[in-house]
Amino acid sequence: MWRLMDFFKFAWLINGLIIAALALAWPAGASGLEPAPSVEAGRKALSARSKYPWYDAQEDGLRRIDVRTPRESAKNRGSMWQATPTKPSDYSWLEYLVKGLGVALRWLIWIGLGLLLVGLIVLLARGLVLREEQTAVAVDEAEAVSTKIEADRIDSLPFQIARPPADLLAEAKACYERGDTSQAMIYLFSYKLLALDRQDLIRLARGKTNRQYVAELSQQPTLQELLRRSMVAFEDVFFGRHRLDPERFEGCWRSLESFHQHLQQLAAS
Repeated sequence: MWRLMDFFKFAWLINGLIIAALALAWPAGASGLEPAPSVEAGRKALSARSKYPWYDAQEDGLRRIDVRTPRESAKNRGSMWQATPTKPSDYSWLEYLVKGLGVALRWLIWIGLGLLLVGLIVLLARGLVLREEQTAVAVDEAEAVSTKIEADRIDSLPFQIARPPADLLAEAKACYERGDTSQAMIYLFSYKLLALDRQDLIRLARGKTNRQYVAELSQQPTLQELLRRSMVAFEDVFFGRHRLDPERFEGCWRSLESFHQHLQQLAAS
């Protein structure tokens, strides 16, 4: 807003311009005439004050004024609402920081999940290894106990086996394939006695005879008959020193399927 003094200056400037225009428009023939009283009064009023840089008292006309833009106004000319605009704060670094922290946090989460997964896999693998080791130890212990029990059972047979094998049936088959049917029959009969003892159908003990074991199967007539046929062939070989015909051994060998079926039925019942 203009100040009051500036307003008056502007008013005097307009007044001077009007006077100058009237002077230029005055007819040439009237140059020798005396100026109008109002014009003379205006000249005197302008000459009385020296504060009007735009009025030339000697020429009684307008004076050119060179106006310079104030430095402060030139610097703030781009401002639309304040004289000295403040530069907006730059918070772009904060945005980058937040984004960087978010990326780092996501990586930490993925790394943590990966380490957790690896740890679970390691624990699972370790548990499986420990279980296998425990199972292997248990199997070894069970085999050791079973071997000891089997050895005790073989020692309780009513006859002595020169070389007790680990698998009586496999040894019996091997002897038969070699043509030694007598030794094959000894191993086959020994296997049947041990199998019946494992099922608690008979009880092996020193001093008992083969016929006593057959008698203990009175509640199982099928098994009793199968064992009796094998016992007769065994005694002919072991005590009578007779050579066993292959047909007789094959008959006893074929009866193994029925022998095993009855044992399984009794174990399931």
